[in-house]
Amino acid sequence: GALEQAGDADYFRVAIPAAGTLTVGTRGSTDTVGYLGAGEGAWLSQNDNAGAERNFRAVWQVEAGTYYVAVVGGNNRRATGAYTLVVRFRGVGAEVEEHGNTRAAATEVAVNSETRGGLEGAGDVDYFRVAVPGAGTLTVGTGGSTDTVGYVGGASGGWLSVNDDQGNDVNFRIVQQVEAGTYYVAVVGGDGRTQTGAYTLQVGFTEDEAGDDHGDRVERATRVGVNTVTAGRLERAGDVDYFRVDVTTAGRLTVETEGETDTYGYVRDGRGRSLGRDEEGGAGDNFRVVREVAAGTYVVAVVGGESRTATGAYTLRVSWAAE
Repeated sequence: GALEQAGDADYFRVAIPAAGTLTVGTRGSTDTVGYLGAGEGAWLSQNDNAGAERNFRAVWQVEAGTYYVAVVGGNNRRATGAYTLVVRFRGVGAEVEEHGNTRAAATEVAVNSETRGGLEGAGDVDYFRVAVPGAGTLTVGTGGSTDTVGYVGGASGGWLSVNDDQGNDVNFRIVQQVEAGTYYVAVVGGDGRTQTGAYTLQVGFTEDEAGDDHGDRVERATRVGVNTVTAGRLERAGDVDYFRVDVTTAGRLTVETEGETDTYGYVRDGRGRSLGRDEEGGAGDNFRVVREVAAGTYVVAVVGGESRTATGAYTLRVSWAAE
């Protein structure tokens, strides 16, 4: 939706099939205020900033019937702009699968599996444990209407990746390059862990192919020189190609791809600190990163665009000019 001018009000009607919990709120950068009514002319409740940023969010216990939601701008209805209205309902007694809330109590799941879960209250966290048989690409995400945030970590503790809304709708999705071993997944609610409801955890794994053209981890990075052109290919969704570049003196380093494949590129220094990232700064759908650098070793990662789903051939061009 959008509040086109000061004083604008958008009305919505929602039919509730049974007694339960109705959660209504907005997402986006627009300051919103929300009202809930049952149709008799008076509002049952209103909320201003209980959601993320300046969005409204309210949770009501309701009976079956028709309810109305009004969205207006904050700051005495002067705020304008786009927003997304999020409406969720959970009936009384709705069953969800519960899982352990610590790593020690994590539910064991298999690769390439789907598992039902549910966040039963604000702050709830569900842990899962998955054994990965070899080096490859681990893809973890959720499906459903519940707003989720996901974490993936190793057996030694800490998190390798965290994601909020990279999946469909308000679901998270993480694509992580891994070695053989045990990994942990944590699922929490979005909006500061306030979101609740059912979800489906989806775990996928693709083992590295022997014919992968370039290393898919930093320690396997292909060494390339400055002022060189190197052919590469993203063989599958989630594939990542790493390259290592040694620069002997200070100067301007330019890293870019050429070709028809949609690419996204990252450049880091030898300590792993990000120097730049880009998606379509080059020609077509190619990335291009230009940085002034000191002498040292730099790492380049090439992945597919469209959330790492793009595949195909590309050419990596590394250029360097002295100061």
